[in-house]
This record gives sequence, C-alpha cells and structure tokens, in this order.
Amino acid sequence: MSAGITLEEMLAWNDQASAYWKAHFDANPILLDLHCGIGGAANVQEFVRHIWGAELRWAQRLLGPAPCRRSGHRQRKDPRRSA
Repeated sequence: MSAGITLEEMLAWNDQASAYWKAHFDANPILLDLHCGIGGAANVQEFVRHIWGAELRWAQRLLGPAPCRRSGHRQRKDPRRSA
C-alpha cells in the first residue's frame, strides 16, 4: 500500500471535483453571487474564476503555449520570460 497518490490519481480526483462543482453551480447559479472575501474576491464567482483560471494557466505553461490573458484580470510579468 502506497503512502501517496500517483499523478494519474490526483488528476482523476481533480477532474471529478471540478465536474462536481461545475454541476453544482450550474444547478444553483444564485450561489455564484454570494459574498466571498477570500483572496480579494467580491463573490463566489470571482473566487471560482480565480481557481479555475490559475489551473488553466498552469496547464498552458506545462503544454508550452503562452498563458491566455483574461480581460479584467491582472497579469504579473513572468521574470523568466524576456520582454
């Protein structure tokens, strides 16, 4: 018995968790408007966009293309990339 999990297990869990929350918010969209003071997010929707947006940008970094820019989101300059 392993003390940890494999990358495949972690990715499968992440897919399941994301699908659960997407279905939950699709069924209950009013929840996205609830106040949320975590990380400067004004509401749950902003917080969820931050989490899923960060996941998207990390996936893009791993795959090679430049991370996408989302309107309304601040972009930090990556010090590893030259101008």
